[in-house]
Amino acid sequence: MLQPWPLYSFPRLIGGGLVAGLLVLAAGCAVGPPVPATGEEPGIRVEADTLHLRGSIDRELIPDFEAALEANGDLDRVMVESGGGDVETALYFGALIHQAGLDVEVTGYGCLSSCANYIFPAGAARRIQPGAIVAWHGSAIQDDWNHEVTGEARESLDELRRRQELFFELVGVDERITIVGQDLQCECTWALSESDMARFGLSPVKTPDDYENTDLSWARGPGIRFLNLPEDVFDRIRSPR
Repeated sequence: MLQPWPLYSFPRLIGGGLVAGLLVLAAGCAVGPPVPATGEEPGIRVEADTLHLRGSIDRELIPDFEAALEANGDLDRVMVESGGGDVETALYFGALIHQAGLDVEVTGYGCLSSCANYIFPAGAARRIQPGAIVAWHGSAIQDDWNHEVTGEARESLDELRRRQELFFELVGVDERITIVGQDLQCECTWALSESDMARFGLSPVKTPDDYENTDLSWARGPGIRFLNLPEDVFDRIRSPR
């Protein structure tokens, strides 16, 4: 059964048209570089011990995701290929994945944006298949939201940040992994080596031997690049909350 803890009930913080400004900002956080077309059908399906999650992480997937977890007690892992999607939905899915003790395996082109923020860290163990990438480009704690959100949107943002903080405490990962590239002014969507992910507590992660040479030519615009963190990275980025 899904437990009645704050992260395990869908918060529905953003709704009714009351905080449209925050919706726009959340969309900016959720949408990463254009992703390549795949032959796989988007959505959720269960095959043997694996829950497959492909495509945009949207609210419309919530009933299917909940039903899959409730009906399949023998699930061992989530296989994911996603460019991101709705921030709250990804946060909710991540909490449920962690609660169920499932591994997360990234396939296809990878796991970007809100998928990287909340789905990938939720795994009991994490694996990235050859050719796939995990990459971040911001979250609820990014600095520019402090200046652009007011009124009711500010209340919703504060609640979203509280839930994000709870999530990262739950999974034992430093949430600054979601903004480190911004604080280092990379102006990019960033991927990290296995060892640099571990510096933020994102471990264990199994990556391909040549992970840092993954072909990223499909990522147009600002693109995705591997960010080589300096030794003093934690002195150069903001302090933890």
